[in-house]
Amino acid sequence: MPHISVIVPCHNAQAFIQRCLESAVGQTDRDLEIVVVDDASTDGTRDVIKEMSAQDSRIRLIERETNGGAGCARNTGIDAATGDWIAVLDADDWYDPQRLEVLISAAEKDGALIVADNQYFVSERSGRPWQVLRDKIGQDATRLSCDDLLLGDHLSKSRNFGLLKPVIQRKFLLESGIRYDEEPGIGEDFYFLLKCVQRASHILFLSKPMYFYRTHSKSLTRSLSSSQIIPLRTYHDRCSELFKGVVPDSTQTLMETRGRQIETYMRYKLVVTALREGNIKVGFLKIISDPPVLALLARALFFRVARKVMARFLRRNLQWDIG
Repeated sequence: MPHISVIVPCHNAQAFIQRCLESAVGQTDRDLEIVVVDDASTDGTRDVIKEMSAQDSRIRLIERETNGGAGCARNTGIDAATGDWIAVLDADDWYDPQRLEVLISAAEKDGALIVADNQYFVSERSGRPWQVLRDKIGQDATRLSCDDLLLGDHLSKSRNFGLLKPVIQRKFLLESGIRYDEEPGIGEDFYFLLKCVQRASHILFLSKPMYFYRTHSKSLTRSLSSSQIIPLRTYHDRCSELFKGVVPDSTQTLMETRGRQIETYMRYKLVVTALREGNIKVGFLKIISDPPVLALLARALFFRVARKVMARFLRRNLQWDIG
């Protein structure tokens, strides 16, 4: 039985999967298996995986013939895992070589059932880290509760605890029966983690970033589409139902607040859709009659303008420096 099972869900990841798997097989804790769940890819992803598994028997490929989404692929990997610990790694991301050894050592010292670390965000264009999930970087470890996760995850922000990639004791997952929601959408990983932390009491968070999160057209913008908001609401309602009568009042209050935030975001997306389709009058009427949506729209416009100003400033200064 291996010490660690690394679960890698993938779909049409031919361009990224090699670096991803190389980071897994290159871990300093070599007692591991890598369970790659290909979710009905139509490109050359499987060919790359098969070639690498022929060179390293620790790589195991599970081929799904129908696309079930990230949650389904992760659940397939969890059910097939045999290690003492289960780690997740998305197909377009990669690990620092010491990540798993450092995280699990810290978890075992703390007695934690769940552990995660800070992350570097890496630009697809430059290939270099450009910011971190949490600004405080160091060697310190912090226990986070359900309340901490709820306070640190915001739908309208790009850096939040919903992006954490936990390492979890497999025995705990088997006994709790906790799995990912499988409806296609965004947010199933946050509610999976939230349910785990509620059951385990805390997650150990290391502020040192050892997970490299690639940002691109699909991951950089956290602007959710209307079709993705609907399952997010489903995930939330399902989790809220599980928490009723079980969690402290503070957690219940935060869950209710998050539910209202999701509802506001749904209304906000309807306004944005109306404006993009040229229904200015409809969009304007919705805005002036809904102060929370107005505040969210103003915030979005402010940051969009700020990004453009900063980009223009950097271009001008770069040109000045060059010549």
